[in-house]
Amino acid sequence: MKYSLYICLSISLLIVSACSVNSDKNEQNSANEDGDSPVEKNQTTNDQENNDDSIFSMGEFETLKGKNDVGTYETGPISIMIKSVAVKRGEINKDFLNGRLPEGKIEFIEVHMTVTSEKENINFTEDNFQLTTDSGEEFHKPEGLMSTALNINFAYIDSDTGAGDYYVTVSYILEESMTESLEEVNFHVKAPTDQNDNSLGEDIDIDIPVSIPNPD
Repeated sequence: MKYSLYICLSISLLIVSACSVNSDKNEQNSANEDGDSPVEKNQTTNDQENNDDSIFSMGEFETLKGKNDVGTYETGPISIMIKSVAVKRGEINKDFLNGRLPEGKIEFIEVHMTVTSEKENINFTEDNFQLTTDSGEEFHKPEGLMSTALNINFAYIDSDTGAGDYYVTVSYILEESMTESLEEVNFHVKAPTDQNDNSLGEDIDIDIPVSIPNPD
């Protein structure tokens, strides 16, 4: 009798174990069918945060002057909230020097903002952001190694990864302008275009004072 009971218990445990394994497999398959795994989703989210923070690991920089809370601007489906414009000075770590970034101390302008879009699959990158100093030094695009690689689909308000604020930083290394005399910059944002290169809005053109010492 005891022997028969042991057999029954063993069979029951095997059945429960098999059901548990199948359940785990079904849950895993369901997660894969629904989209990216939690690790992949976290990676997508963290990629942007790491990109925005990378400038701080490139060296030590101090804010000389600038302006916070510049304002919110729109062009077509794009909304841009400019959180700060800062004039900075510092030295890039030697590990990041690759012949493209200058050695020694540099001075640069950093624009920090959030971007959202009401449309996806449009043309709008970090190269849409241009800047001119009050001394006439022009930048047709930011320094890529010190700026966010903007993927506008992440800023799409209805996407799983976007769903709101997409943080963007663009930087411009000064070569001709003197930071001591720098009082104002012109920030120009080229309008986005569709897949056929048709404009979806008007360019944004903003004069921003940067004379406030240490706005941080």
